[in-house]
Amino acid sequence: MLPDDEAGDSAERLLAEKLSSPSNKKRKAYFRLHNIHKSSFSFSPAFGIFKTNALPLEDGYSGILLTANIAVHALRDIKEGEEITISYMANTPSYAERQAHLNTGFAFTCTCELCSLPLSSRRLSDRRWNRIIALDRQMADPFRLLASPISCLRGLREMLRLLKEEGYEEDTAVAARTYYDAFQVATINGDQARAEVSAQRAYAGRVVRYGEDDATVIEDEGLWGQPGIPPDIRQDAEVGAERCADSKGREFEDWLWKEGTDGLF
Repeated sequence: MLPDDEAGDSAERLLAEKLSSPSNKKRKAYFRLHNIHKSSFSFSPAFGIFKTNALPLEDGYSGILLTANIAVHALRDIKEGEEITISYMANTPSYAERQAHLNTGFAFTCTCELCSLPLSSRRLSDRRWNRIIALDRQMADPFRLLASPISCLRGLREMLRLLKEEGYEEDTAVAARTYYDAFQVATINGDQARAEVSAQRAYAGRVVRYGEDDATVIEDEGLWGQPGIPPDIRQDAEVGAERCADSKGREFEDWLWKEGTDGLF
């Protein structure tokens, strides 16, 4: 395990010290790991292996686990012998950008389900993801949450529609962040009812990803039901509460995203 802010000769020396401690069996297992930096003059073989295989561990640290117990929260049935993979990217840009990033950073050509789509389907998927990324970047502007909350909600609903077309249902981790953004829009603008619904859906997605026993999920559970908005600035909580009793259907979704409403909250 090495600190993420350690670099250069200092990182090389620290790694060498750590590799001097394990048994010969563990050292041999370490040096059998893949190294995509073999042709690089910037790293020693040991550090090249670390750069190739290290995973984020504790805050500010990365490391290599030769053996580990990993909990997987599956969204569907997993066949016996089926390979379980992880994404190497924080978001999903276009096919060309994904392949360039993975070839440069990890020296392999991805053949996952998304990257193996027929050309016409892949282009359609690229358009969706480019639009999702553009909408997500808009949400990074805190001024828009107050100045254009209705526009923010419309953009978030469009993101969820595009994500569903890409195969991500509302109770997935990808959608959870979108609902958390909706929670922020509603909270900042004093809308208790919509804040509660959005927080509940965000929580459901995080449970799928991390499990109910995860510390961050337990902490997030406090968001729904108690978004912390004083009663004197609640707007339509009573109306929303009545509709929350039947939180399915087009009418409820139109209410949640304030469709047919112009201007501010």
